[in-house]
Amino acid sequence: QGYAKIVEWSIALTKLGPEYRKAEQQAKDARMRVWKDYVPPQSTVTQRSLAFNGPVVEIVSGDTVVVLHPDTNEEIRVSLSSVRAPRLGNARRHTRDEPYAQEAKELLITRAIGKKADVSIEYDKPIPVSQGGEEESTVTRTFGTVSVGGINLAELVISKGFASVQKHRSGASAEIGRASC
Repeated sequence: QGYAKIVEWSIALTKLGPEYRKAEQQAKDARMRVWKDYVPPQSTVTQRSLAFNGPVVEIVSGDTVVVLHPDTNEEIRVSLSSVRAPRLGNARRHTRDEPYAQEAKELLITRAIGKKADVSIEYDKPIPVSQGGEEESTVTRTFGTVSVGGINLAELVISKGFASVQKHRSGASAEIGRASC
C-alpha cells in the first residue's frame, strides 16, 4: 500500500521478508504514498558486457579479482558483491594486514588463478578515497558475481570463514546502481 519502507536491519528477523519486499516493490512501481516521488536507480554499469567468461589473471584480495574480458582483452577488476574480506595492509600507509587477509587471498589464488570464470557484472559504485587525509576523491568499483568451475567465489570465501556478508545501509540496499539485466 506504500505506507512504509523496509528497514534492512530488521527485515532479516522476519520470515515474511520476501513478501514485504514484493509489496514494497509494487508500491514503488505504482508510486504510492511514501513512494510518490520514487525514481528507480539508473544502471551505472558501462557499455561492457554484463556477463562474460574469461580467465582469472589476478587476485587482488580476498574479495576482489581481475578477469580478462574475452572480447576486448581488457582486464576487468571485479569486487565480489556484498562481501567484506579482511583488508590487506599497505606499506606506504604503514598499515598492517587485518587478520586472515592473506589466507583469504591465498584461498582465491589456489581456486581461481588461471582458470576460466563466469562473471556477471551487477553494479558499479563510487567509493570515497582519502588523499593523505586532505582531499577526498572517488574511484568507481565494479561489483559482481564470479564463479569458477560452478563455485561462486563469494560463497566460497564466506563458507571458509574468511569473509562476511556486507550489509547495505537502509535505503541503500543492493538496488543502488543495480544493472537491469
